[in-house]
Amino acid sequence: QFRAQATVKEPAKVAELKGFFLHPGIYPIHEKMRFLDLLRISGGIQVGVDKRYSILVRRSEAGKSELMHLRIESALKNPEGDHNPMIMGNDRVYVFDAQIDRSQLLRSEIEQLKKEARYGEPAPIVQVSGRAVKPGTYPLTPGMRAEDLLEAAGGLLEEAYGKTASLSRRTQLLNEQNRQDHFEINLFDDRPMLENRQVLLAPSDHLVIRGKPEYIDGPKFATVSGEVRFPGTYPIDRRETLCSVIRRAGGFTRDAYVFGTVFTRESIRIKEQAALDKILDQFDTLLAEVHTSSTFDNDKKLPVNKAANEVNAVIRTLKTPKAEGRMVIDAKAATEKCDETSDVVLESGDRVMVPKYTDEVTVVGQVYQPTSHKFRPDRAALDYINLSGGAKELAVREHAFVVQANGEVMSVRSSMSSWTWLLGPSNVKVTPGATVVVPLSVDRINGREFTQSWIDMLYKAAVSAASLAFIFQ
Repeated sequence: QFRAQATVKEPAKVAELKGFFLHPGIYPIHEKMRFLDLLRISGGIQVGVDKRYSILVRRSEAGKSELMHLRIESALKNPEGDHNPMIMGNDRVYVFDAQIDRSQLLRSEIEQLKKEARYGEPAPIVQVSGRAVKPGTYPLTPGMRAEDLLEAAGGLLEEAYGKTASLSRRTQLLNEQNRQDHFEINLFDDRPMLENRQVLLAPSDHLVIRGKPEYIDGPKFATVSGEVRFPGTYPIDRRETLCSVIRRAGGFTRDAYVFGTVFTRESIRIKEQAALDKILDQFDTLLAEVHTSSTFDNDKKLPVNKAANEVNAVIRTLKTPKAEGRMVIDAKAATEKCDETSDVVLESGDRVMVPKYTDEVTVVGQVYQPTSHKFRPDRAALDYINLSGGAKELAVREHAFVVQANGEVMSVRSSMSSWTWLLGPSNVKVTPGATVVVPLSVDRINGREFTQSWIDMLYKAAVSAASLAFIFQ
């Protein structure tokens, strides 16, 4: 009703309140009503309101937007001062708290300022980015200084570098080209060679708040368990190493099997799991490509109705392997030498488990008697396979591999030269606590030569962090 009766010369006697008000909306105004009066009729000053930054938007006689920076705290101290102005018709008032996205709330006003910009009169807007509480684009109010922009952005985050900031300013040259000038401003200390936070801002200024060098965002922890004197979770610094944490944990006990130390990292686990999921997702595509390829005698190798269904059924029964995120390390060298070559820089969440010494070697897979054997230094991988009854008919003996106690994976073909591979697999040395794996020949079961190679790759990838990292990239 008030706006319906308004004219160009007589604007509507209403004001609009936006942001952190108990009751935002459009309110009628009367003569001599001030900013604080509006706050009171809208429900009062809310707990948590930002008392250092509010915006009043007014339409000038020339039809342009005029924005004023108001401070509630200054208005309360001096009700007759500039921060508690008289309210006029069609004024818009923005009040904020710590949660509101200020730049987003003011977006319509920013866009209006851009539309009103003319040749030689750039839009009065400024920007703050980096480690401010509320980075974004803000209106350039009359007399605005760098410290006012910081107030608009809610101040600095804890990780902000509080000594200096970088201010970029666009300057138009005589040939109508623009130039960006960059200079340092001092935020809190007065230095004679630098501008300070009282520097006046110009349209299009961009203030960059940088982060503290090597800032650690919150406490970081690593967990040490097993055969150390003082197991537990330890806070770590940015460059804390495995050697340092093991020393803080009191070192190893007499029963510790340092070579078999299990080191796991969450970032590695995420990459490994993504790679495993990716491999399984590709099986359908791979089978379709083989089934439709025009290779020699493909109809014999891939019967249309039966073989495809059999292989597909097998794949559907496979459960997605769960990655552990283990990283193979030389824990003995890392904790004895403590140098950059052998030591490991820790990340938050790293877990180190030092097992007890174990003197057995386990054989699993396609052998007649999967079991564990007492470790003997004069025995190797093929010896332990023979001690378990030897490989079964469906085993792929030449593809057997050893998972050493420290997590390394070694194939029985790994030490074969390019011309001796016809002589058969080599007898790979094993360590106490190792596992010898004899895989199944999938090709012998379903007649699919192609499928064997992929399932074999998946099987080995599940225990090889290096392979997974390669596939994931």
